[in-house]
Amino acid sequence: MIIVIDGPAGAGKSSTAKAVAQRTGLHLLDTGAFYRMAALLFIREEYDLSRLLKRLEEAELHATISGDQLHFTVNGEDVTALIRSTEVSAQVSKVAANAEVREQVNQRLRPITRKGDFIAEGRDLGTVVFPEADLKFWMTANLEERARRRAAEMGEGSDLKTIRANILERDRIDSQRDTAPLGRADDAIDIDTSILSFDEQVEFILSHYRQLQTKLKP
Repeated sequence: MIIVIDGPAGAGKSSTAKAVAQRTGLHLLDTGAFYRMAALLFIREEYDLSRLLKRLEEAELHATISGDQLHFTVNGEDVTALIRSTEVSAQVSKVAANAEVREQVNQRLRPITRKGDFIAEGRDLGTVVFPEADLKFWMTANLEERARRRAAEMGEGSDLKTIRANILERDRIDSQRDTAPLGRADDAIDIDTSILSFDEQVEFILSHYRQLQTKLKP
């Protein structure tokens, strides 16, 4: 089984998917973090795309759960905090817009889901990466709420104005890129988290998950 949650930056996809995974026993796959790791490598390769592509071919990108926290490593280095920085956020959509980068990331993502039942979140999962997903959700929120959440995630000292501008730019790039643009799958179920509490949005997905389980029972 695979459940996917797509939507723009800051809509609450990651935290919601994590909570659903904890409540159901589904494995969590944070696809956006893989693009953030690629963006971190892009910065370290001095914004040289050809060098990034070479590094990606050789890099080991991993996501693991420790306690209730997701940890991400690049070649054994814990980059969990680094990939959420403003600097990485400013580059991730540019990196993700590259077709070769997306293919390299997808080559890592698709085999993972063959090993069990997963919930994954991203931007084009229901339309491109996992079009045969058992459940698809399209999660949105208004700009102010998305910026507030991202600021809380980044912690004290984050600049709300800068974060808001970054989110708008990411929306523009993600929606207009030629390869696998941000988009809602025709069969996705809509969730506007601007008007829901966190518990409500988690329960909304859980209710559909339980219905699916009932339907799949022999």
